[in-house]
Amino acid sequence: MAVEIQDVLNVNVVLLGVGLLNEQEEFDAFRQVLDTEVTLSSTALIGSVPAAQPPTLEPERTLTLHRDRIALVLSSVRSTIAKEYPSKDDLSRLSEVAAQAISNTNVENRKLQAIGYNIALVYDTHTGTRALKYIADRLLKPPVSVQSKWTLIGGTTKLIFDDGANIWTFILEPRLEENASRLFLSVNRHKNDDVLPTEADIKSSLHDIWRQAYDFIETLDQNK
Repeated sequence: MAVEIQDVLNVNVVLLGVGLLNEQEEFDAFRQVLDTEVTLSSTALIGSVPAAQPPTLEPERTLTLHRDRIALVLSSVRSTIAKEYPSKDDLSRLSEVAAQAISNTNVENRKLQAIGYNIALVYDTHTGTRALKYIADRLLKPPVSVQSKWTLIGGTTKLIFDDGANIWTFILEPRLEENASRLFLSVNRHKNDDVLPTEADIKSSLHDIWRQAYDFIETLDQNK
């Protein structure tokens, strides 16, 4: 593979339908078991409400594990556990933090709706071709145009796949620097589910999206 992974920007786990660590005792237990500094901040966001009703404020809390550079962004209906600039070795710690947040929450009256796993990264094609053209050349093989008199000069893409259990979304965009050969890739694995994942489930799924991102880049790069 000729491309170079420059930065993995973010990896995260999203639980839809479940808010984690809602009570003080749950937060205290979570902090104690992880044995690390955890700070709590709170903001207010506009929540989704029926159009006929005025907007209401939905409290959102952010828990930050400074040493690990992991943040938990929590509301009553959505929980995101994210690691900034991770290495592959960091996925185990992220899985542990997510699993401890789940196990220390009383979820009896909360129902999981779906689980999302996400990765975002930047890579360089090192081809000397502008990123816009690189995408177009590899997704349209041989290059074609919807207008026979037009020359295809570039493109961006959003691809959605179904593997029978998950919906996969790949978004590929060029960085906007002049004549840049760098591309941004985000990968989302979405699964409708009502069973909260174990630590082993989370770790396996995070490694899965990591591997799929790299496989996608390698496949795309070879399609020339």
